[in-house]
Amino acid sequence: MEENVPYILNSKQINHYYTIIKDESLRNDNLKTINDLSEKVLSTLKFLMGSLLLQSEFNMIAESYKKKVNQEGPGPTSPSSNQIEFVIKGLLRCRKWFEAKHDVIKILI
Repeated sequence: MEENVPYILNSKQINHYYTIIKDESLRNDNLKTINDLSEKVLSTLKFLMGSLLLQSEFNMIAESYKKKVNQEGPGPTSPSSNQIEFVIKGLLRCRKWFEAKHDVIKILI
């Protein structure tokens, strides 16, 4: 029986998406990707921060994201500027959390 497991991005995917979204000319070609990517970034952050016992900090980030997106309201086909900003910051946070998790493992081993 399959559980509803959230999609977690790996470090290569995070670097790939970050490169695409950070470059404005590439971002315009991938606007639909941003809408899908925001949920993947949230689930990846939740997983990474939860594994480092930082669930309450994740909740603050998620709440902040929801407030910002609701202020501007995403369009039906194109993402809001707040959503694009969140995805860029979220991908960077994911990258840093992967590095932190790796450093913790190195220290423990």
